[in-house]
Amino acid sequence: MPKSSEPQQTADELTMLTEFLDYYRSVLLAKTKGLTDEQARKCAVEPSNLSLLGLLRHMAEVERHKPTEATT
Repeated sequence: MPKSSEPQQTADELTMLTEFLDYYRSVLLAKTKGLTDEQARKCAVEPSNLSLLGLLRHMAEVERHKPTEATT
């Protein structure tokens, strides 16, 4: 996947949302590329249950519910 550029800081709502999702998707994919399942499931810092796999799941959920047009 090509590296995304930093999202615009001023744009319409839908453009900003789309650019931020593209950017963070590319960052997350770069961070998880080549990890084993065990590594992706490992918690970042105890006692947190945050893991890269959890972030991937969260990102997938956000994208499933992404609006397709700007809200007013």
